[in-house]
Amino acid sequence: MVRDLMINEGKIAPAYTAATAACTTGMGVVIDRATKTFSLPAAETADNIFVVHKERYPVDAAAAYTDLNDYFGQFNTVAAGEFAPLWQYDYAEEFAVDAYDTTSLTTENAGKAASVGTDGTWKLASSGVSSYYLFVGLHDDAGRTLARFAVLKAPITNS
Repeated sequence: MVRDLMINEGKIAPAYTAATAACTTGMGVVIDRATKTFSLPAAETADNIFVVHKERYPVDAAAAYTDLNDYFGQFNTVAAGEFAPLWQYDYAEEFAVDAYDTTSLTTENAGKAASVGTDGTWKLASSGVSSYYLFVGLHDDAGRTLARFAVLKAPITNS
């Protein structure tokens, strides 16, 4: 799940890339423009990160229902080979995701730099990793806990 908390409208989201592996919305991924694919990072990174989004429309048997929760599985899972829009957040924007490392992104670590690990989840950036992503804290999304991030103008590192 990904929630856009403060964004600039009219964002261009590349949707011409397909997932190389199954993933979920809110995960951080990298694009390979040559192969028109996106994948989980090969190493921890905070550079050129895109966030997986997905259009919320039901398919197959679920299409018979009109009132589906934002956390409904079809709205948040992307299969290998499936195309999905990817958002790259800019300075002063904020978003929250449920694809995060619950051991490192805790209330005590609010105000520190965040990055994306090789599993696509957001985590506390390792010492020396420069990041534009500030972990603001935990966000209550109607009873579900999300990690909230702000995009900074200049990168920071954790000591």
